[in-house]
Amino acid sequence: MADAGWLSRRDFSPTRGVVGRTALKAVRTASILEPVAMLADTARFRTDDPDALVRASLACPICLRSDDLEWHAALDGYDPSVECRCPRCEESWQVYLEPQQALRLALMGAD
Repeated sequence: MADAGWLSRRDFSPTRGVVGRTALKAVRTASILEPVAMLADTARFRTDDPDALVRASLACPICLRSDDLEWHAALDGYDPSVECRCPRCEESWQVYLEPQQALRLALMGAD
C-alpha cells in the first residue's frame, strides 16, 4: 500500500555539483620527482652520558658515522632539535630532543 504523499529515494538524489564521468576532461601533466623530505629522528641519550655517546646518538642514519658530522642546534622554542649533515653521504636529517637533552647538548658547546 503506497501513500501518494511519500516520495521515492530517486527524488532526493543530488543534482548540483555532480558531473558524469564523460564531462570531465583527462588532464595529464608531466611531473618532476621532488626530493624526499628530510629525515627525522629522536635523540637517544641520557643527560649523564659521556660526550662520545651524545655524538653517537646524532650519527648518520645511512653510513652510521658520527666523527665528522656537521650539526647546528636549534635549542630555543617548543621543539628543540639538531639539524645534522653527513659530509660523506651528503645526507641531512633532524634529531628532536627533550628539554633535558637540549640542555646537555648546549653544555657540550653546540653551535
